[in-house]
Amino acid sequence: MILFGLLSFAVFSAQNLSSLDRERGLTMLRTARKDLEQHYYDTTFHGVDLATRWDSAEALIRAAQSNSQVFGIIAWTLLGLDDSHTLFVPPEHVDRVEYGWELGIVGDSCFVTDVKAGSDAARQGLARGDRVLRVGPFEPARPGFWQIPYWFHLINPQGTVPFVVRSVDGAERHITVASKVIRGRPLLDITGQNDDIWDLIRRAENEERELDFELVEIGRKAVIWRMPTFDADDHTIDRALGKANDFPALVLDLRGNGGGAERELLRLLGAFTDHSDTVGMLYRRKTHVPLIVTPHGNFSGKVVVLVDSRSASASEIFAHVIKMRHRGVVVGDRTWGGVMRGMAYSHQVGVDRVIFYTIEVSDADIVMADSTHLEGNGVIPDELVLPTAEDLHERRDPALARALAIVGLDYSPQEAGRLFIKQH
Repeated sequence: MILFGLLSFAVFSAQNLSSLDRERGLTMLRTARKDLEQHYYDTTFHGVDLATRWDSAEALIRAAQSNSQVFGIIAWTLLGLDDSHTLFVPPEHVDRVEYGWELGIVGDSCFVTDVKAGSDAARQGLARGDRVLRVGPFEPARPGFWQIPYWFHLINPQGTVPFVVRSVDGAERHITVASKVIRGRPLLDITGQNDDIWDLIRRAENEERELDFELVEIGRKAVIWRMPTFDADDHTIDRALGKANDFPALVLDLRGNGGGAERELLRLLGAFTDHSDTVGMLYRRKTHVPLIVTPHGNFSGKVVVLVDSRSASASEIFAHVIKMRHRGVVVGDRTWGGVMRGMAYSHQVGVDRVIFYTIEVSDADIVMADSTHLEGNGVIPDELVLPTAEDLHERRDPALARALAIVGLDYSPQEAGRLFIKQH
């Protein structure tokens, strides 16, 4: 199914592929294999025959008709290892695409979780709470769901996307949604002689603002900390912890948190223990490295951790440790199950006109102190609380309402859904 999606859907944006672009694609493919052979934690590569798979990929690239097909082939080649942190990040596309919709897994089903006001998705009637039966060539399901946004956002952005959805009232609909395409320039001058570099900086700043921490105080009884990433710094973590220490209860919302820095994960965990604790082990090719949590600014109050199917990597490890050490209660949906340690290797092709791309490789497997292997399994919450299609449509938040109830606060799902301006 994935190979079909990556290769056949690419023909919608087919173009004549120059010999230079084809050779660049082959260079990227070969570089990906070198990175695997040098850095991948498992020297057996999960039993994958690299020579055979790369030969097949090279033949496919030689027959490809577009850059999107080339990128899809390289992506497919690495996806064969079935590893959440081993993937190809292609060169940035000239044009940027804003879809106006977001999808997510709830339980074992896929739903529309957000629709941007004023977008074509809104005009076509796509709505929060619609169950997604098909999007493009994909029939979304929990296993491998992450590959769908990976495909649409990184490998082959689409100008139009067909959907088959089931409305909250049970009606099945076929919808084709146009994306907002922001035209770019094939070449960017980052020497500072024009506005290209400042455009890049502004875009980076806007993306960073989307990952800001949010804290909501509930009287003097609890604080809700919405933490969308572990890609933060010590000061940011400590400032939020300092605020939490003023309250007897903390609801840490890690829904949608895709992980981030190992250092900040361990720093945050240090606030919830009063002793040094080995919480897991990193298994590399030749060494085993313990994950050790050192006490740091101990928070002694009640703790509830919220997770969902988009909680991944560091957020999964955090939730598991809180559950494993009986330090708090984990509420929400089963997490993604994408828990390896990935290292990004940046490369470029070209001299005067440089194209940048990245190969991410898992350099370590992670096994928790209780022998749990989270990769492919995820964290099962202490309390499984899933929003219904109606909850999503009405912006009700039963998981947050339950978390608040655990710390002694009476909020309805509708009231909980209004606590944050930004909605899931």
